[in-house]
Amino acid sequence: MQQQSEPPVRSAAPGRLGRLATALVAGLIGGLVAPLVYPALARNARPVSRKAMKAGIAAFERSREIAAEWGEHASDLMAEARAEYDEEQKSPGVESGTPGNDIVRLRGSGRETATS
Repeated sequence: MQQQSEPPVRSAAPGRLGRLATALVAGLIGGLVAPLVYPALARNARPVSRKAMKAGIAAFERSREIAAEWGEHASDLMAEARAEYDEEQKSPGVESGTPGNDIVRLRGSGRETATS
């Protein structure tokens, strides 16, 4: 016995005319509903937009404060490091006359050194 295979079932996909009609109906409904919905959206969108802008301004101000604090901490750290460095350079264990403490000035053709 031979089994009969059924022909493949084709889906009822709309053709070009069906897609065009669907787009026209959707556009028509959208055009009719928009004037009814727009005033309500406009009324509610303004306060929401204002709140979002206020939140953005607050975040901006807070980030400026944080950046200023970081700058102040970095400045303090640099001042502390500079003070420690200067103190190490002036420590009493280093004798005067060593090359690290001399200021070399070039005058004319000879080299002159002056201790600081």
